[in-house]
Amino acid sequence: MVGLKERVGYNDLESKVFMPNEIFEDLSILHDKGGSQVAFAYSFYYLATWMYRYCKYDKMNAGIADVKELLGYHRDNKKINYIIKKGGALDQLGYTESSTDYPIAWSYDQDELEITYLSELDDYSQKIIRERTGRNYKIKQPLKAIWRTADSYSEGYQDGTFYAIENTHLIPFDVFLYCMENDIGVVGFYLYSYLSYRCQLFKQFDSSMERLGGYIGLSRNTTDKYITKLVDHRLVDYKVNDAVHIKKDVVNQQPSTFKLKT
Repeated sequence: MVGLKERVGYNDLESKVFMPNEIFEDLSILHDKGGSQVAFAYSFYYLATWMYRYCKYDKMNAGIADVKELLGYHRDNKKINYIIKKGGALDQLGYTESSTDYPIAWSYDQDELEITYLSELDDYSQKIIRERTGRNYKIKQPLKAIWRTADSYSEGYQDGTFYAIENTHLIPFDVFLYCMENDIGVVGFYLYSYLSYRCQLFKQFDSSMERLGGYIGLSRNTTDKYITKLVDHRLVDYKVNDAVHIKKDVVNQQPSTFKLKT
């Protein structure tokens, strides 16, 4: 059976993916839809960013149904379509946009990322590629990777996470692969990514389980369940701090401390 690493054609030069810190706040509009829904939205955008950055669309010929499978969902699952369809939640938030044009190759020119798009190829090369992928082949363009704001998008100013990494968190693709190939999945990956965002700011993150889940739309039980998985898989360290006696019969439970293992 072909593993996920082989399916996506991953190599060690394709590990770095920078995600915008504001994504957690932006996705809060999905909190009332349930933890698995917001986790899917984050993970879908992450994978779309990786595929775009490392020019995987032509090589993988991966449509939306294939991306669902890569994220651990059945390819015919329709309950999540409202998130990723044209005009769906991610489009409305300004994170994605459907496009028939996509990256074919990337390189660096004086430390500046250069991406070659399908539309920039000669007519013959475009024809060969479109015959392989299908003429109606569309991808989801990760907008914030190219243009960080609506203003920069309208002005054509490339200040997205591919080009400027201020106010971002780095999630290695190896971690994504590990989560998808084990019993961690999109919910655990989403939780790990939030802790990574916090720990990259302050080296550690102090919070109760309730508050941690509340930040990202997960229930207390779900947060506890997936923290246990992340600890068991040695991705996260978790310490329950001692309670502090303020005065007789009054105890103040200190927040727990989270740190990344990788």
